[in-house]
This record gives sequence, structure tokens and C-alpha cells, in this order.
Amino acid sequence: MKQNNIHNFRYGNLRRDYLKSEYPREYQILLMTGQLSNHLKSIQKQAMNLRKQLSKQTMNKSSLNFLMNVQKLRQAEHTIEETILAEVIY
Repeated sequence: MKQNNIHNFRYGNLRRDYLKSEYPREYQILLMTGQLSNHLKSIQKQAMNLRKQLSKQTMNKSSLNFLMNVQKLRQAEHTIEETILAEVIY
């Protein structure tokens, strides 16, 4: 539950910042038409769904001892984060 709180708005905020810096015109259009909030919520939802899916896949593959699982989970978290950034945010 605590992890979900960490990511509540992370991906929406990342997407907003990305649009502002890389696609300012698109950002302004979304803002001026009132669609920015819905767009960011959609991005956040997509990212969290992908996070959940990738986490399940990772957990299903884990069958090593505890220390190796901890290391795998840390590596998986990094991979999941990179995948979300590449597929959803950027």
C-alpha cells in the first residue's frame, strides 16, 4: 500500500513535465482545452497498470532464496520503472 502512495501522481507529473519541455505546443493545447488533467490521469492509470502487470510477472518468476529474491526485486523495480518511462511517459 505504501508503494502505491509513492507512485500516486509520479507518472502523471513526469508526463506533464515531459510535455512542457519537449512538446510545449501540445501541452498548451491540452491545458487550454481542459484535457490536460484527464490526459495525465490516463497516463498515470496506464503506468500503474503496467507496473502491476510487470510486478506480477516478476513475482511469478521468483523462486530463488531470500537474498537473491531481494536483489532480483530491486533489479526488477528498476527495469519496471524504465519500461514505464519508455512506454508510457516518453
